[in-house]
Parts: sequence; structure tokens; C-alpha cells
Amino acid sequence: MEVVEQGGMTVAGVLVQAPWQRLWDEVPKAWQQVFQRAPELQALQQGPFMDVSLGLVDSAYLQLVGVRLREGAAVPHGFTAVHIPAQKLLRHRHVGPAAGIADSFGAMYAWARQHGVALGDFKLDFGYLPSGDETEHELLAGLLPEVAWRYAHAG
Repeated sequence: MEVVEQGGMTVAGVLVQAPWQRLWDEVPKAWQQVFQRAPELQALQQGPFMDVSLGLVDSAYLQLVGVRLREGAAVPHGFTAVHIPAQKLLRHRHVGPAAGIADSFGAMYAWARQHGVALGDFKLDFGYLPSGDETEHELLAGLLPEVAWRYAHAG
């Protein structure tokens, strides 16, 4: 694990706002919508598909599943986009099935506590594939104080 400086980016995709218990139902539905549009997104995306945990808003978790857009790419119709400014994050490579990602994030938060690094709720998870057979994810967790993301123009 290491603290890294991540450049700013715009992420576009399907926005999910739900209580913790409903995320397990709603996020997979959002992934289905994104992956159905994978051929269209290929020309617009920079890097793998990703899941962004934007934090808690009005007592519900806000997740954005989609893609990092290439510089100058238009937001696809029907997608929501957010701009994530440059910031410091804790990075860890998760190797194994996606089902173990929550445990890897847990290990990151434990490492941060042991090393006096304060983490917030903001998280990035790069590495999803339409086939579902990914074996590695790049996980990042935002350091406190959190750097505010903002909505970009909608598609």
C-alpha cells in the first residue's frame, strides 16, 4: 500500500443512490446498463470500467459505475458525469475475485489506522470487465480532508 497523487478526471456512468442494504441490488443493475453500452463507450473511455464511492448524501450512499472519460470526450446520453479533482489517495492492488474487494478495502483502512493516515468515504475501484472475469482491481481511498467532487454536465 502506498499514498499516491491521482490527477483529476471526469467519470461518466450510471448513478446509484441507495441505503447500504439496497446497494447490493442496485449496483449490479447499474453495471448491466453500463456494460450493455460497452461498444459505444470504448472510444470515449480511458482505462478500465470503474466504480466510484462518492460518499453519503441524504442518508444514502452515492455510487457511480462507469468509465473515466478521455480528455474532451462528450458525456454519453443518459449518463451522469462527475469531475474528481487531483488529490492524494491510498492505493492498493486487489488480486482475486471481485467478491473479495470489500475485504481489501477493509485491509486498506486497517493499514491507514496503523500508519496514522486518515481516510474518508471517497473510493475508486478500477478494473471491472463486461465479462465479469477480472482478476485484478486498483483500489484507491481518499485521504482526509476530502477533496470535493462536483457534477459535470450530463449527457
